[in-house]
Amino acid sequence: VHPKAQFSFEAHPGNTTDEHLLALYNVGFRRISIGVQDFNPLVLVAINRHQTYEQVNHLTKKAREIGYTSVNYDIVYGLPF
Repeated sequence: VHPKAQFSFEAHPGNTTDEHLLALYNVGFRRISIGVQDFNPLVLVAINRHQTYEQVNHLTKKAREIGYTSVNYDIVYGLPF
């Protein structure tokens, strides 16, 4: 692997743990993309996503606390409702 290579990963806020964040950080990951999709609970039910705002918020804060240099949200436009 090139010494200047950068690593990122996609995280599901409903099942990514603090331990996952720390383990990936410890092997060189510095960017995280969180698959939020939508913040509306009705939309999340319709698309079978099981996560809460609190989980997204916790994951975001924990990633920043650990030292991730980029925290991104994947939001999907045009979902039902």
